[in-house]
Order: sequence, then structure tokens, then C-alpha cells
Amino acid sequence: MDAVIRAAVLNHFACLRAIAAHMPPLAFAAALNERPAINGQTALDDTVHRALTAPPSTLDSHLEQIRWLIGHGARADVPDHTGVTPLGRATAALGDPVLKAHAKVVLAALAHYGP
Repeated sequence: MDAVIRAAVLNHFACLRAIAAHMPPLAFAAALNERPAINGQTALDDTVHRALTAPPSTLDSHLEQIRWLIGHGARADVPDHTGVTPLGRATAALGDPVLKAHAKVVLAALAHYGP
């Protein structure tokens, strides 16, 4: 679980793919949705946060990672320790003067999610 979250946080997409290749799919999905003690942000939540704050040069890789994570079982409805979900974070960004720049494309990437 720690390796999955760290790879997502650091946008090491190749590492995520390698880890997924060596884990049973259900175990990998569980790791994606694990809430670490430090902030409670899942791999998807951290990736959404990174995408919202990314420079234009790395935005596409974060969006691709969001779609891939969802395709591998990440859930957009898992709240962090403050009660905010990845979907909620992206939706709230629409009203933020700084984060709104990427909010619509992040929400579009999250649109692959269905509870």
C-alpha cells in the first residue's frame, strides 16, 4: 500500500503499472483505496490534488494517471481525514481562483468513475 500511494503522489506512473502487474487486481484496488494515517488521502485523491496544482507541462500525465487509477479500482468517493473526497476536491476547485484552471479537465478525467 505505501508503495502504491508513494508512486501516485510522486507521479511515478511506470512504477504504478509495475506494481499492478505483480499484485492480484483486488489487492491492488484495495491498496489504491487505502487511507494512510498521515492525511487520509488515497492514491486517487493525491493524484487529483497534483493534477489541480500541476504545471501545464505535466497535467496530461496526471489526467492519464487518474483515468488509469479509476480503471484499476480507485474510488472517487473515499473521504480523507477532513471528509473531502477526490470528486469533492475537484468540484470545489471550480470555485477556487487558482485551482479552477484545471478543475474542468480533472472532473472530466474523474467522469470515468461510477460508484
